Amino acid sequence: MGKAAKITGTWANCKACGQEMAPGNGCSSIHIYDMPNGEKWKRVAWGREQRYQAPSENEACHDCNAMPGQYHHPGCDMEECPKCGNQLLMCDCWD
Repeated sequence: MGKAAKITGTWANCKACGQEMAPGNGCSSIHIYDMPNGEKWKRVAWGREQRYQAPSENEACHDCNAMPGQYHHPGCDMEECPKCGNQLLMCDCWD
Protein backbone atom coordinates (compact mmCIF):
# COMPACT_ATOMS: atom_id res chain seq x y z
CA MET A 1 0.00 0.00 0.00
CA GLY A 2 2.90 2.36 -0.28
CA LYS A 3 5.32 4.68 1.34
CA ALA A 4 5.41 5.92 4.92
CA ALA A 5 3.77 9.16 5.99
CA LYS A 6 5.96 12.27 6.00
CA ILE A 7 6.26 14.26 9.24
CA THR A 8 6.44 18.02 8.77
CA GLY A 9 5.03 19.41 12.01
CA THR A 10 3.42 17.97 15.09
CA TRP A 11 1.52 15.33 13.10
CA ALA A 12 2.50 13.07 10.24
CA ASN A 13 1.18 14.09 6.81
CA CYS A 14 -1.08 11.71 4.91
CA LYS A 15 0.60 10.30 1.81
CA ALA A 16 -2.70 10.46 -0.12
CA CYS A 17 -4.21 13.86 0.73
CA GLY A 18 -1.18 15.69 2.16
CA GLN A 19 -3.02 16.89 5.29
CA GLU A 20 -1.61 16.57 8.77
CA MET A 21 -3.21 13.59 10.47
CA ALA A 22 -4.40 15.80 13.32
CA PRO A 23 -7.77 15.29 15.03
CA GLY A 24 -10.56 16.31 12.67
CA ASN A 25 -8.53 15.87 9.47
CA GLY A 26 -9.89 12.71 7.88
CA CYS A 27 -8.49 11.73 4.48
CA SER A 28 -9.93 13.90 1.74
CA SER A 29 -8.26 12.15 -1.18
CA ILE A 30 -9.44 8.60 -1.79
CA HIS A 31 -13.11 7.62 -1.41
CA ILE A 32 -13.22 4.63 -3.76
CA TYR A 33 -10.75 1.75 -3.80
CA ASP A 34 -9.88 0.15 -7.13
CA MET A 35 -9.40 -3.51 -6.29
CA PRO A 36 -6.80 -5.61 -8.16
CA ASN A 37 -9.57 -7.54 -9.94
CA GLY A 38 -11.06 -4.31 -11.38
CA GLU A 39 -13.93 -3.99 -8.89
CA LYS A 40 -14.53 -0.60 -7.23
CA TRP A 41 -15.45 -0.45 -3.56
CA LYS A 42 -16.54 2.61 -1.56
CA ARG A 43 -14.40 3.06 1.52
CA VAL A 44 -15.87 2.65 4.99
CA ALA A 45 -15.80 5.85 7.05
CA TRP A 46 -14.81 5.91 10.72
CA GLY A 47 -17.81 4.97 12.82
CA ARG A 48 -19.55 3.05 10.05
CA GLU A 49 -17.51 -0.15 10.39
CA GLN A 50 -19.37 -3.38 11.01
CA ARG A 51 -16.78 -4.92 13.32
CA TYR A 52 -16.22 -2.06 15.78
CA GLN A 53 -18.51 -0.40 18.28
CA ALA A 54 -19.50 3.03 16.97
CA PRO A 55 -17.36 5.82 18.43
CA SER A 56 -18.89 8.67 20.39
CA GLU A 57 -19.75 11.84 18.45
CA ASN A 58 -16.37 13.48 19.11
CA GLU A 59 -14.13 10.40 19.29
CA ALA A 60 -11.24 10.51 16.84
CA CYS A 61 -9.78 7.29 15.45
CA HIS A 62 -6.90 6.28 17.73
CA ASP A 63 -4.57 5.64 14.78
CA CYS A 64 -5.19 8.32 12.14
CA ASN A 65 -7.35 10.88 14.02
CA ALA A 66 -10.28 10.81 11.57
CA MET A 67 -13.52 11.94 13.19
CA PRO A 68 -16.79 9.98 12.86
CA GLY A 69 -18.02 10.11 9.25
CA GLN A 70 -14.57 10.94 7.87
CA TYR A 71 -12.41 8.50 5.94
CA HIS A 72 -9.35 6.95 7.54
CA HIS A 73 -5.95 7.88 6.16
CA PRO A 74 -4.36 5.04 4.10
CA GLY A 75 -2.47 2.64 6.34
CA CYS A 76 -4.71 3.20 9.37
CA ASP A 77 -5.03 0.03 11.43
CA MET A 78 -8.72 0.73 12.13
CA GLU A 79 -9.87 0.89 8.51
CA GLU A 80 -12.24 -1.88 7.50
CA CYS A 81 -12.03 -3.56 4.10
CA PRO A 82 -15.16 -2.57 2.18
CA LYS A 83 -15.28 -5.99 0.52
CA CYS A 84 -14.70 -8.54 3.29
CA GLY A 85 -15.23 -6.47 6.45
CA ASN A 86 -11.91 -7.47 8.01
CA GLN A 87 -9.09 -5.12 8.96
CA LEU A 88 -7.96 -3.61 5.65
CA LEU A 89 -4.27 -3.93 6.48
CA MET A 90 -4.60 -7.67 7.02
CA CYS A 91 -7.24 -8.84 4.55
CA ASP A 92 -6.51 -10.91 1.45
CA CYS A 93 -8.62 -8.79 -0.93
CA TRP A 94 -5.56 -6.93 -2.24
CA ASP A 95 -3.69 -10.06 -3.33
